[in-house]
Amino acid sequence: MTMETDRTDLPGEVESGAGNNIDVAEIERLAEERGYLRGRNERIEQLMGEPGLWQPLHPSAPPDTAAPEPAILQNLRRDIWD
Repeated sequence: MTMETDRTDLPGEVESGAGNNIDVAEIERLAEERGYLRGRNERIEQLMGEPGLWQPLHPSAPPDTAAPEPAILQNLRRDIWD
């Protein structure tokens, strides 16, 4: 028998030289899982390189000194308690 007929006789398994059967579906599942994890880790690495919520966009940028107080405290109106 040739290799092509062996492959068609075993639809999902391939015989190795040592007599072990290797499940092709399992190999594909493991390869897809590795690819998924690699892509996820690359995306996380990219996000970790970006500035956080309260970090400046550029580390060498000077701090914003135009507004010493939060915007909500800049336009206070008088109320009945003042």
